[in-house]
Amino acid sequence: MATYTLGIDLGSRTAKAVLYNINEKKIASAIVTDTTANSKSDAKRVQELALEYAGVLPSDLKRTIATGYGRGLVDFACDTTTEITCHAVGVHLLVPQARTIIDIGGQDSKSIHLNADGTIRDFSMNDRCAAGTGRFLEVVSKLLGTNLDGMAKLAGMATDVPEISSMCVVFAESEVIGMLAKGIRREELSAGIHKSIARRVAGLAERGRIEPPVAFTGGVAKDMAMIRALGAELHEKLLIPPDPRITGALGAAIIAARQLGEKGNLTCTEFKTINLQQSFSDVSQKREEQDMLIVDSIKGDCCPWPPPVKNSSECHHQEEQQVCCGSETQKQANCNGNEEASCCSSASVNEAKQSYCEEAEPAPCCGGSQPEPCRSSEKESTCESGPAKTQQCSSTTPQGGMHSVPSLSHFDRMISDCIELARQAKSDSKKVVSIFCEYTPRELILAAGAIPVCACGGNHSMAVASEKELPANLCPLIKSSYGYHTERANPIFNESDLIVCETTCDGKKKMYELMSKTKPMHILELTQKPDEEAAFEHWLLEVKALKKRLEELTGNEITEERLRAAIRTMNRERTLRSRIADFGGKCLTGMEVLHAKSIISCQERDFKAYEKIISEAENSGDRYSHKPRMLLTGVPLPHQAEKVLKLIEEAGAVVVAQENCTGLKPIVDPVSEEGDLLENIARKYFKLPCSVMMPNKDRFGLLDSLIEKFRPHGIIDLVWQACHTYNIESVLVKKHVQEKWGLPFLKIETDYSPSDTEQLRVRIEAFLSVASQNNQKKSY
Repeated sequence: MATYTLGIDLGSRTAKAVLYNINEKKIASAIVTDTTANSKSDAKRVQELALEYAGVLPSDLKRTIATGYGRGLVDFACDTTTEITCHAVGVHLLVPQARTIIDIGGQDSKSIHLNADGTIRDFSMNDRCAAGTGRFLEVVSKLLGTNLDGMAKLAGMATDVPEISSMCVVFAESEVIGMLAKGIRREELSAGIHKSIARRVAGLAERGRIEPPVAFTGGVAKDMAMIRALGAELHEKLLIPPDPRITGALGAAIIAARQLGEKGNLTCTEFKTINLQQSFSDVSQKREEQDMLIVDSIKGDCCPWPPPVKNSSECHHQEEQQVCCGSETQKQANCNGNEEASCCSSASVNEAKQSYCEEAEPAPCCGGSQPEPCRSSEKESTCESGPAKTQQCSSTTPQGGMHSVPSLSHFDRMISDCIELARQAKSDSKKVVSIFCEYTPRELILAAGAIPVCACGGNHSMAVASEKELPANLCPLIKSSYGYHTERANPIFNESDLIVCETTCDGKKKMYELMSKTKPMHILELTQKPDEEAAFEHWLLEVKALKKRLEELTGNEITEERLRAAIRTMNRERTLRSRIADFGGKCLTGMEVLHAKSIISCQERDFKAYEKIISEAENSGDRYSHKPRMLLTGVPLPHQAEKVLKLIEEAGAVVVAQENCTGLKPIVDPVSEEGDLLENIARKYFKLPCSVMMPNKDRFGLLDSLIEKFRPHGIIDLVWQACHTYNIESVLVKKHVQEKWGLPFLKIETDYSPSDTEQLRVRIEAFLSVASQNNQKKSY
């Protein structure tokens, strides 16, 4: 009796399902339908249709894998896998010669770069903008009074291709309306839109060093005008799989089979898609036109790929079918039972889902005396598991929300404790000094008898509030910090007696100028040439000027004795925090390490908590040693701005080190107590490796030491929107870690908004798969 696996790709615009016959190693049915507002219902519908069209009973379905943006809503799936992984598997089976996949869907576009064995070498995805996606085409097609098929036909009749300069959907809409008003024909506008999308997607693909042959997938790959435009931009001839919409669902079905211990091959590549999508015509209606185009679009001597679909959805035996494509070698790869590809890597099992999964056993990965909870099904299921199945904990904190090290709970009330401390200090006639950067020497503030408070904003609502005055496309840290100021939402900042304003970036400098209308400021000018002694001499003068200003503010002379005591106290804090950071990836998550500090430095009660955390951690074992190890570098993560770190660890990894201003960067080196103390302080801070410095060689030295110490499996570089120095320096960081260390690298540019959370989740989960695959080959 035949058994089956099912892959469901629940996308933003369409739902796809592929039913895979394990015994005959063929596609039993493929379904494509438009999505509705009810994603759970869409998933159930394509499942039922896939079974119905193949004449398969639910009891014969052994495993279901979900992928796509809505994969978490497929509550009967046994596992979820990112679409990056699924497309790689699906395309490698159908077009094994492909080395680059370009996928354009309804709401995103992505390029996936493959090794010869189908494993993922690199990938890129578009940002939150809908430009370069099917959604862009839909919006413009309505303006032109047609549909997606009509857009393609119009573009084919164009005699000229106008430049569409605006890639934002909103602005492009206005531009198209204006061009129509000028009398530019719909045919030319359609061609211009296709070209502009192709140019944007080609740029995305070229970030990953595009390598031919190039396969084109996704719903937009059915648009003949887009095939021509994208091929022209890439200067490549494109390979189009049999239905380019279902490669993700096919990959999911194959991964499901491999998790059952099957090879997951295709001995036959003929199938018929049941098309219920209204956006494009039925596949069979366009088959003849598509085949003709594909023959012309593949490099080399190839027959039409795929072969024309027979009237029957049943697949004929190999000896009865025509040559699939090209050479004998490729014929064997496509028709004779392609050997198992390793490109699926081990897909992480995030949840044991409801209706199809067996009740999960406690995960062995948690370790320790208090294992983490792993989600399990409460219902009887028919989902079978095989040797490839692994179980993964669904959380990075122990059961009940308790910390893995109990004394970390001290910092759960950090903000309220700091507000209380600042108010008490004010009542004791002490001064509160707010700072926005690690370049401000806290030792001077402490030696003056004042309270140093970090005032960097990490709250999204405050960033939005700042837009009453500030532009929306600024750095979120600047916007949030200013929002707290204008909304008077930070009690400590409201009571600050002085704001120290270091001149690291232009945005903050102008923010200080706005704040100075209501707050006393001291400008601390940072010279940005770390290798020049003359630059340091200027910086030393700036540090001395700050010392004088603090003495005037507090009425306390900063003596050598006071300065030495402050240095000793700050060094103690650095040492304790560094020791806690050493437990990252062992018994502490990256989130726990990040939160083990206060916005007010050098509190005695914090020191006691640090010491307890270290003592408890030393006896906690390696709780997280089984997880993929990530090093997070880039911009700081102020309180409440932990979105990316949280997503990394929710995806099953652990952040073992943080090379940023809220992590290890300011605490790795102490201030010397020998010689000229003020000069020692100035040198310590002047050597902080921030991206504003030129050249910033010390950052790469710090990265090297952290990689050597923490042995990460991958590097994630976080850049806040509009932080130009970190954004550009990311190019150098990527080159350094890939060439010197051979480590996978992912740059994430985002802000504090939750709007891109799900897209980031997809990128991060796919990156972890690449990093895990790389780790199997890597040896430090």
